[in-house]
Amino acid sequence: MNEDGWIDTVIGAVILIPAPLGYIVTGWVTRILWAWFVVPVTGLPAVTTREAIGIALIVGLLTYRYTPTPKQNAHERHAVAVARALSWIGPLIMLGIGWIVH
Repeated sequence: MNEDGWIDTVIGAVILIPAPLGYIVTGWVTRILWAWFVVPVTGLPAVTTREAIGIALIVGLLTYRYTPTPKQNAHERHAVAVARALSWIGPLIMLGIGWIVH
């Protein structure tokens, strides 16, 4: 398999990752970070993963801004794969940083 075939295979596999996985991971990470940093400082109650998913969805709804790029059509599959991967990898990186700080 040439290099382009391997890259296409990886992109195809990442695109198949269900989009809701990102929301679930984000909610789980939000719940943990909330317990570590918000509860001790504010005295607010801990949240469940379901509540944290809701908080993350609301924050994302209020802050997300779509900005198309000039090369979007040429690299649409790649962009979808990157977006899907970052939707669950990003929160895990934040959890790691939060763990170090905690």
